[in-house]
Amino acid sequence: MASFATILTRMRTTISNDDQGNKRRHPRRRTDQCVGIVDGKTFPVEDWSIGGVLLSGDDRVFSLNDNTDITLKFAFKNDIKTVTHTGRIVRKMKDRFAIEFSPLTPDVSKNFQDVIAEYA
Repeated sequence: MASFATILTRMRTTISNDDQGNKRRHPRRRTDQCVGIVDGKTFPVEDWSIGGVLLSGDDRVFSLNDNTDITLKFAFKNDIKTVTHTGRIVRKMKDRFAIEFSPLTPDVSKNFQDVIAEYA
């Protein structure tokens, strides 16, 4: 009877604690309290990173590869932090859509770092 290690070797299975399912360039942030405003409409943010944002809402008003302005509003303890930037619609799913940010300006990058520090 073959040992468990032998069976694993034959299956060419690797054992790892690394998260193989997440191959994103930037870590996603899901716990920050924020909304996104696109074309004058406010959408809840499901998650965001310094590379882009996933929003909940009617995706039918957008087309893939549309360039758009986006304003993110983050609820701080005693303030609202507003970050305005541009991006491109890269994914559309049922009632969700994703925007990939254009390369960050130094001001936008600093604003995102302020948000990350606030929620740390």
